[in-house]
Amino acid sequence: MEKETLGKYKYQKAMNEQKTYIGITLGPIDRIMGYAKSTRSIWASSYLFSFISKHIVAKYYYNRYRFLKPWMTKEMFDRQDGVGRFPDQYIFEAEENISVAAIREECDSVIGDLATNIADVLNKSVDKKDILDYLKQTIRVIIIKQNFSTSVDDSEIVASMQCTMAALECRDTFCAEEKSNYLADYFESTSANTLLYMDAFNKITGGRLFDTIIECSAGNDYDGTRADLLNGKLDSKLKPYQKYIAFVSADGDNFGKTLAVLGDKVGNVFSDYNREIRGIVNAYGGQVIYQGGDDILFFAPVYNRLVKKDIFQLIMAIDEKFQSILDGNQFIKKMVNKPSISYGISVSYYKFPMAEARLLSKDLLDEIKNVPVGNTKNRIRWKVRKHSGQSFGGEIDKNVPGVQEINKRFIASCMSKDGAFLHSVTHWLTSQKAMLTVILNRDADTREDCLNNYVSNSFDEPIHQNYDTFFQAMKAYLLFFPNYEGVSRLHVLMRYIELLIKKD
Repeated sequence: MEKETLGKYKYQKAMNEQKTYIGITLGPIDRIMGYAKSTRSIWASSYLFSFISKHIVAKYYYNRYRFLKPWMTKEMFDRQDGVGRFPDQYIFEAEENISVAAIREECDSVIGDLATNIADVLNKSVDKKDILDYLKQTIRVIIIKQNFSTSVDDSEIVASMQCTMAALECRDTFCAEEKSNYLADYFESTSANTLLYMDAFNKITGGRLFDTIIECSAGNDYDGTRADLLNGKLDSKLKPYQKYIAFVSADGDNFGKTLAVLGDKVGNVFSDYNREIRGIVNAYGGQVIYQGGDDILFFAPVYNRLVKKDIFQLIMAIDEKFQSILDGNQFIKKMVNKPSISYGISVSYYKFPMAEARLLSKDLLDEIKNVPVGNTKNRIRWKVRKHSGQSFGGEIDKNVPGVQEINKRFIASCMSKDGAFLHSVTHWLTSQKAMLTVILNRDADTREDCLNNYVSNSFDEPIHQNYDTFFQAMKAYLLFFPNYEGVSRLHVLMRYIELLIKKD
């Protein structure tokens, strides 16, 4: 009886003991990033939030406050390679007497420094107070303080505080009287004296820090000078794929749950991942804009002829590197729901509004995440928006073993082929969809023979003998997917490939 009473006492004591937590979230990210009209400004609009976050939470990190979200490392503060690494949301354990007002003053101090720098950089004869008022009304910084019983799990605390902050984010902030869009002008500035540049880069030696979209999409694979490229004089000489750029938004799956369960045992996994990904993207010819927590944003050529890879092979390279890092951790190996990465890929003509192209990649990623039923993780959703206004796209479920390899094999089988031939096969797929559907719905032991016979009879001209590798890859692709799903998938994929191999 005494043991039972003692147990109840300990339980009641645990329920009565409480800890204090602070939540901070910044925004509105999409609206402010929507001001961007160049690669320079899209970087600056993203780095703005990383800069503000960094200087708000630094004090608490260095004073060894326990962060529940995100996973924090000293390297995030030390590295100056131009990549924003600080996300827009933070939750950490604090003292009971911590003051929200005091944190607000620290935020105001950071924004005040920013206002002073904007006034200096823009060299406008405007009162710094006007800029400060504009920033305070435009940039939303939400700070909450909540107490939880010591018996409450960290994941429950994070979920509860995120819910509260999400509700507060619905009350958006707008500048009541916008005399000038100071942030938009600031983002376009090339001055090396901006706080964002000085914070992000170890050394600025002069010259441009960012390639333009056309420089990135064309790569170094063109005849002529950079000036001619920038002035549009080489447009007629560029291949169609060189005029398209891919914006990629990526988000980690199960990152937070893994950290909540394993903590320090896996922290280095995500640090290594963040360190490696930038090198992979840069080697392909892309540029990382933001890389914080489990979120990534970068843009890259849709195809790089010099390295003989397309955007899907870049994603595959990132996934392979991430998998190799996971395989090196003995604790993650034992998990059932292991971390993975989902992607939204927007491929657009280089003159298409950059803010919309970026936002489309985010919307595609959100579409994956917000599906109400089924497994919504470890997927790629992509869309190509052509110069003509036509669009097409699809989804790749990476949970299906071998799906990325079958994609890679088929794309590789097409790259040396004639565009007119592939275009004719695309039309053949459309016209023969009904028959292919019947064949691919047959029993597993007969459908392969039926498909072989049907393809052989459909393409029996002497010229088709040169395309044996292609037909083998095409049949393997169709047979890879259940029932007739491969027909529609292949049709969309071939439209994408036509863009890569089209000569003019």
